[in-house]
Amino acid sequence: MVLPRCHESRLWMGGKDKQPALVGLGPRGLVPLQNVLSDAVCHSDLVNPWPYQSCLLYLERLGAILNTRLPFLHFQALGLVAIPSHLLPPMTTEASVHNVTNLEPTELKTLLTGHAPLASAPPPPNSILPGVLIPAQPIPRTTPTQTYQQWEENTVRLYLSHQPEPSGYDSHETVEELMTWAAGYKLRIAKIYNLTGPVNASLWGRLVDALAEAKWKRMVILFRLFEWHRLPTEIMLNIFRHVVWSTNSATQCNLALLRLTWVCRTWREVVLSDQILWSTIWFAESMPWSRSLAFLERAGTTPLQLRIGESSRFLNTRDPKLVITIDQMLWLLDRILVKIDQIFMLIISVEEWSVALAVLDRLRTVHRAPLLTRFEIHRLGRPYVLHGEKSQSFETTKASSLFSGQAPLLKRVCCNGVHLDWDTPSFSNLIHLDLRRLPAQYSPSIEQFYHVLEESLGLKALLLDGGGPAWDDASPCPDRTPILLSNLVTLSLGSFSLPFAIFLVQSIEAPGLRDLTLMEMNVTDYSPLLQALTGRFPHVITLTLFEFTTTFARHSERKLVRWLMSMPHVQYLRIGGLRSHVLRAFSLDGRLYVPDIFPNQADTQGQPIFLLPALRFLEYQMMEASDIVSYSRFRTAIHTPLEMTYVNWKWYTQVNTVDPQFPVLRTMRPFTILPPNAWSPDAIRLANEYGFAN
Repeated sequence: MVLPRCHESRLWMGGKDKQPALVGLGPRGLVPLQNVLSDAVCHSDLVNPWPYQSCLLYLERLGAILNTRLPFLHFQALGLVAIPSHLLPPMTTEASVHNVTNLEPTELKTLLTGHAPLASAPPPPNSILPGVLIPAQPIPRTTPTQTYQQWEENTVRLYLSHQPEPSGYDSHETVEELMTWAAGYKLRIAKIYNLTGPVNASLWGRLVDALAEAKWKRMVILFRLFEWHRLPTEIMLNIFRHVVWSTNSATQCNLALLRLTWVCRTWREVVLSDQILWSTIWFAESMPWSRSLAFLERAGTTPLQLRIGESSRFLNTRDPKLVITIDQMLWLLDRILVKIDQIFMLIISVEEWSVALAVLDRLRTVHRAPLLTRFEIHRLGRPYVLHGEKSQSFETTKASSLFSGQAPLLKRVCCNGVHLDWDTPSFSNLIHLDLRRLPAQYSPSIEQFYHVLEESLGLKALLLDGGGPAWDDASPCPDRTPILLSNLVTLSLGSFSLPFAIFLVQSIEAPGLRDLTLMEMNVTDYSPLLQALTGRFPHVITLTLFEFTTTFARHSERKLVRWLMSMPHVQYLRIGGLRSHVLRAFSLDGRLYVPDIFPNQADTQGQPIFLLPALRFLEYQMMEASDIVSYSRFRTAIHTPLEMTYVNWKWYTQVNTVDPQFPVLRTMRPFTILPPNAWSPDAIRLANEYGFAN
C-alpha cells in the first residue's frame, strides 16, 4: 500500500470506494457540520466540505517539539488528511453551525449523552517562535473557554464516546492497514522533528498543521490497535487507579469502578484483586449502604480513605425525610470502626446537631486510631448555636475527645460547626488546622488555642472561618508575644470582628506565608486590619479577598494602597463581592501614598508605583463586569496585562444575559470560565510551585 502524497497540507487517498475523512480546526474552535466534529473555518482554501475527524494536539508535546514555552495555543488552520472512513468512523452531531453560541464547559455526564456543547479552543499567542509572527484573529472570540488541555481532553472523550462498541477482533488485513497508516504518521512526525534551519513565516502555519494532523491521527489509530492483554498487571492497575481517582464526585468514582468490572472477565479479575482501588470510599447512597460496604470488604487490609454522612439524594434535594438519623449513623459506624486500625482518612458530614454529637460520642469510645492522619467533621445544618434543654446537657457542654486522645499520626483536622476537646493530646504536631462556625461558648480558650499552635510548630495551613479561640469584644484579651510559625504558608481569616481579626494577625509571625485569604468581613470598615497586615507577609503569591470592605474614604484608601504595596510578589488575585471603590484602589499610583502625610498631588519625579506589579492571573465572582473590564484595561495600559482572567461558572450563568458589560467582557482575551468548586490550572500550578497546595 502506498501512503498518500502531501500537497499543500492536504493528503489524498486514492480509490473510488473509500470516502475520505478530513481533519480540521479553526480559530473559533469546533464548528459542527454534516457528519463531522469540527470545521477548519480559518482558511477556505484549505477546507473541503467532506466528512472528517477533529485534529488536536497537547500543548506540552508541541512545546517540547518546538523548544518553546507555550502557555496556550490555537492553530490557525489544521491540515486536512484523507483517511478511509471504514478505518476511523467519523462522529456525527445534530448541532448546527448557527447554534454554537453561549457555549458551556463540557462535563463528563453531558459528554456521555452525546448532546454536549462544543467549546472554543484558547486563543493563539502573538508568536510561537522568535521572529515568526502569527497574524491576529480577524474576529475576536466571544465565548469564555476552558484551558486548551481540558478542552482537548473533553473533545477526545466526546469523539470516543460516539465510536461503536467493539464487536470482535479486527481482521488481520484491517490491522495491517492501520499499522501502515500509523507508521506513515510516525515517519511524518520524525521528519518535522528533524527540520533544521529557519522556517519561512508563510509556511509556518502549514508546518504546525502537518504536525498536529499526524499526531492526532496516529493517536486515534494506536487507540484502536493497542493490545491491552499484553500489559503487565501492575501497569494496568496504575491506569485503572488514575481513571477512578481523577473523577470529580462520588457518583463518578463509584461508576468508574463498576464500569471497569463490566468490560471483560480479565479486567474484572484484575480490578477485584486490587485492594487499593477499593480503598477510597464515598458512602454516598442511603441505608443500608450495600454498595459501599461491599467496596469496604473488597479493600481488604489496605489503608482506607472514608467519606461518610448525608446521601447524595439529600444533598441534591434537601428533603428532611432523607436526613440520616442517629440510629442509622451508629449502625454504619459499628460496621466501619471494626477497621479503625486501617483508616488513615475519615471525613464525616451530617446535617443535624444530634447526629453530630452522637458521632463524636461514638468516636470517643474508640481507644486508638494508629494510622489516622486526617479527620474532618462537618455539621452542615442550622442552628448555629444549640438552644433549649439539650444545650445544657453533658454532651454539648463537655466537648468530645477524639479516639481517647490516641491518634499519634493525626496531622490534619477540620471542625465545622462542631466542638472538640482542645486539651486532648491528639492536637499536636498538626500541619493543617481548619476551624469553622464555632460559637464562643464551644470554642477553645485563648490559651488552649495557642497551646495547640505551640505544639504544632510545623503547621503549614491555618484556616479560621468564624472559628478560633473564644473572644469577647467587650473584654478583649491583652496583647501576647507572637508565635513564630516558620512553616506556615497558608492563612485564611473570615467572619471575625475587627478587634478579633487584628488580635489574630498580630499574634502570629509567618515570614514564609504565600497564600493569604480575607473573607466575610463587611459589617464595618476593616481598613485598620489592613494597616495591621502591612509589611507582615511580604512574600504572598496568592491573595484572596471575598466580601471584604473598607469605607469610601481617603484614610481607608490609604491603608488599602499601602497594604497592597507591601506585597509586590502577588501573582494570583482571587476576588468576590468587593465594592467598586475597593477594586478601583488597585489601579492607583502608589506615589500618592508613600509619604506619611497626604500630599496634594503626586510626585511626578521617578517612575509610577503600580500596585501588584507581578500580578498575572485574576479570578472573580460576584463583581460588576464593568469593574473587571476597567481593571483589565488598566493592566494592559501599564504594560502588565493579565495572562488569564477566570470567572466562576455559576456566577457567569446568573448574570451573563442581564449585565450590559458582559458582551465587552467576553471579548477580553484570555478569558476562561471555571467549573463549580474547581481550582484553576494556574492556581494549582502556583500552589505546587510554592508549596501551599492543600
